[in-house]
Amino acid sequence: DAESKLAFASAMAGDHRHAKQALDQLAELGDLEYQMLTRIEDQYEELYRHIEAVSDIAVSDDEQYVAAAGLRTLLVWQAKTGRIVHRHRLKGQQLRCVAFQPNGHLLVWGGQSGELFFKDIGNANERLRRLEFGEAINVIRFSPDADQVLAAGEKGKLAVWEIDGDQPLFAGKVTSASIAGADFAGPRRVMLADDEGQLSFFDLETETNEEFYRFGRSGFVSLDVGDQFDRFVAGTFSGPLMFGSLTDADTIQIYRQGDGPMLDVAIWDEQDAFVGSALYGSLQIVKLPSMVKRTHHTYFQGRGQFTVSRKSGRILIGGGDGSVVAIQTSQRPGTIATNQGDVLDL
Repeated sequence: DAESKLAFASAMAGDHRHAKQALDQLAELGDLEYQMLTRIEDQYEELYRHIEAVSDIAVSDDEQYVAAAGLRTLLVWQAKTGRIVHRHRLKGQQLRCVAFQPNGHLLVWGGQSGELFFKDIGNANERLRRLEFGEAINVIRFSPDADQVLAAGEKGKLAVWEIDGDQPLFAGKVTSASIAGADFAGPRRVMLADDEGQLSFFDLETETNEEFYRFGRSGFVSLDVGDQFDRFVAGTFSGPLMFGSLTDADTIQIYRQGDGPMLDVAIWDEQDAFVGSALYGSLQIVKLPSMVKRTHHTYFQGRGQFTVSRKSGRILIGGGDGSVVAIQTSQRPGTIATNQGDVLDL
């Protein structure tokens, strides 16, 4: 009927608010169609709502806190209660990135202002700490051992600090293009992806930048390196993703998709997969090394940034409408009991 069609069409388009409204109208029927539609929609759960479009999102490893950077406002929620425990607003300056320290609650964020902000969430006695980067910041990353943090951004600038240090171990211009993605690729090495289509490695010891791969069709917009420093995934403005080994450019494979620029990517080591979210409202989980798309999720309309909650195996997405949505990625089939027998819902 009309409500069933509306519920299904809304869920597939990522309009989960209208999908739930339509399902509420069907609830009293409780038939097979309603149960199957409910199973589709139950993959998605809106946890929190930001007052602005979300530009980046992070979750602490113990899942106690979730942080979302809006256009100008950072909000941090206590996951269990949904209570906002920290708020920070920059007037007239766009926020672009936020990250939690591995195995801790230290949160770092930044953006257009060129400042990094440090705050130990849950520690009321620690004051907000600021470090000057000097250019608009596009990416913030912690090293896997949690001892260092990097920032990279406009005009090819990169800086690396010790967690407790006020002076950078390195700060300077390392490429002529703006850096769209960066991540630690070893104890003293950083992988960079710029908006002119270059992947490169910057050596912190020698302070030299060496080109690794060049994609001639468009620039890069995102990058992530696996925790073991063995593989990477990078998203491009034109849509394709690059995946390969950090030691051999000839291993790079191109994964093509049609949902627009891949604004956010991540290696999901526990699932032996990578995840990517595109501008036009889709999130894809791709199995490695086969490069076969395992699942394809739509979410609340608008640009989506995501983070993998490794403890629970969920993916949290910050949507263009300000929603923070959890996606259940379990592939287990379910059984729906009916008067005519059981139906296996795949």
